[in-house]
Amino acid sequence: MQNDKIINVLEEIGLSKKESLIYLAILKLGPTTIIKISTESNIKRTTVYTIVDNLIKKGLASFDIKGFKKRIIAENPKKLKEILENRNKKFE
Repeated sequence: MQNDKIINVLEEIGLSKKESLIYLAILKLGPTTIIKISTESNIKRTTVYTIVDNLIKKGLASFDIKGFKKRIIAENPKKLKEILENRNKKFE
């Protein structure tokens, strides 16, 4: 129930439902892999790759390479506030 409220807020900010689910999964898991994100969010692995790229472009995620593994890291949720502030400035 709490996740549904958070997802609704994220959608109002401009994320899609899948982007919201994946962002929340990354926040929950900490630095993690695509496979773990896929399992946590119940979204196909191939779809997760595309959505993670979108989140990186939006500044909500980044990646770190450790050895042969590429780990995905969620940016601090405070970044969402920055996105909203930028959107408001553009609107004005």
